[in-house]
Amino acid sequence: MATQKKKGNVNTSQPSLRGTKQSHDVNDNNKQIANKSVIARNEAISSKEPKKLVPKLRFKEFEDEWEQKKLGEISKLITKGTTPKKFTEKGINYVKIQGLDGININKEKCLYIDKAIHEGELKRSILEENDLLFAIAGATIGKIGIVTNEILPANTNQALAIIRLKSTDFLEFTLQILQSRIMKKYISESISVGAQPNLNLEQMGNFKFFQPKLPEQQKIANFLTAVDTKLQQLTTKKETLAQYKKGVMQQLFNQQLRFKPDVIARTQDEAISSNETEFPDWEEKRLGEVFKFKQGFQFPVEEQFDEPFENSVYFIRIVNVTSSPDDKRYVIKPEEQHILSKNDLFMVRYGDAGRIATGFNGIIANNMFRLLPKMKISEKWFYFYLDSIYEKIHALAGSSTMPAIKFGTIENLKVDTPSLKEQQKIANYLSAIDLKIETVQTQLSKTQAFKKGLLQAMFV
Repeated sequence: MATQKKKGNVNTSQPSLRGTKQSHDVNDNNKQIANKSVIARNEAISSKEPKKLVPKLRFKEFEDEWEQKKLGEISKLITKGTTPKKFTEKGINYVKIQGLDGININKEKCLYIDKAIHEGELKRSILEENDLLFAIAGATIGKIGIVTNEILPANTNQALAIIRLKSTDFLEFTLQILQSRIMKKYISESISVGAQPNLNLEQMGNFKFFQPKLPEQQKIANFLTAVDTKLQQLTTKKETLAQYKKGVMQQLFNQQLRFKPDVIARTQDEAISSNETEFPDWEEKRLGEVFKFKQGFQFPVEEQFDEPFENSVYFIRIVNVTSSPDDKRYVIKPEEQHILSKNDLFMVRYGDAGRIATGFNGIIANNMFRLLPKMKISEKWFYFYLDSIYEKIHALAGSSTMPAIKFGTIENLKVDTPSLKEQQKIANYLSAIDLKIETVQTQLSKTQAFKKGLLQAMFV
């Protein structure tokens, strides 16, 4: 039955029902409803127009309904590869899930097989340009890539489905639909439950989705491809900055690259004598000479809370440093002397031993320890330096099931240390690179969220 809303002085009625009166005077609404019978209401409900199959977000020049298809209907081939008996040091590119980089294929992450295996036992999975590769097994199920001419000749394994469309006209739209929420929902409803979740080829072929006519497909695909291009540019920019930082750090800490003092100091701490044209030589120190080590605290699980509360503090665990910064817990605030400030350094002692961290405010768990300076230093310089030698520090923890750093061992770690002024100069330079990387990451996250919203709204 049609209902009515009063909005200012404008009368509106909704929803629109076929075979029912569409407009009423709001003032007479209750009277007319009272005159309706139960049968009339049922007739109105049964005569409702079927929902039109169109997306929420659409280019205004298109009005036609979308048509349901199965992936198998628009494909001339859906198959998969297998694992060869042996690999070679060079030859035909062999693509695994790890080689999918966004929608691209990273040649540097490919293995190699020889031509005889490629054309023999793996003949079924010889890749062609414009094939779509779709991960059908493992933790990254749903990951997708497109085969370009640059990767050929190439082959793949059984964890990747090869989707070869009947027409490349549908390629870009299909690529986007396979990344949409519709496919994600299909995966969650269809995957087998076990040690290794997977989809089979029949399930891939039976994947149903709605598609518009070709001109609208192409417009949607072109728009989303432009977003993908932006994402790839930002990803490349971030990777380039990270590689640059890594190279600069190596040169700085090996003293292949040295800074000179500023003639005009920005702060009193940076002031130099008028005849100082070079920073002094670096001095070898033991880490125990520079820092005092202080173990963190342990709180029982029942004293850890998911939300902050009055007089609580962030309880920093290893997982917050290594993988899940947003998985926060809170505990009752201890004495102020035990609380970290943003500039303080601390290190993981067990498991991922040697991982250095800074920039946190709270109290650390007892499987980590603080590095408290015994002298005036740049904490940021030591953060960058200790991060650059993580592998060396981790090796000091031993190779047991649960590697652990002994204070007696790390105290004797030798560190070539520049003067405070040079520490500050190096730290400022590397921090500026970090800021650029963070800026790019923010842009990348926003663009990813923008595309996610588009994928939710632009498909039926």
